[in-house]
Amino acid sequence: MTTWIVWFSVVLSLACRYSASIEDSSDTSGDSTVETGDSNGEPTFSGDVHPMLWESCGGCHLPAFAVMALTGDPAEDYDIIMPYVDVVNPMASLLLTKATGVQHEKIWEVGGNEFETTIAWIENGAVNN
Repeated sequence: MTTWIVWFSVVLSLACRYSASIEDSSDTSGDSTVETGDSNGEPTFSGDVHPMLWESCGGCHLPAFAVMALTGDPAEDYDIIMPYVDVVNPMASLLLTKATGVQHEKIWEVGGNEFETTIAWIENGAVNN
């Protein structure tokens, strides 16, 4: 069991380093067609939440290396993360608790932009938009 844990840790560490060295293909900073928020100014999954998840989590949460393996495709990733989202009690969503350091590396601050955007999206029904 210990050998497996060490092996997994090494592979995960290498995957994170490798993915961090790859140029982010989801960078749309020069693309004027990308909009964030819906017509009411509420966060959307594809325009607001997914880019933050991919940037923050995609480096380690790759298909061959992690639970909740992200693909980079908003349509596929929506289905992948929904088991970690609690629309009845958004603050209890594993997506948020893990990102803020509960049984996981802390990558978001409670009250930070990523957290607030994601909680607003969940509170508005976690719609796939």
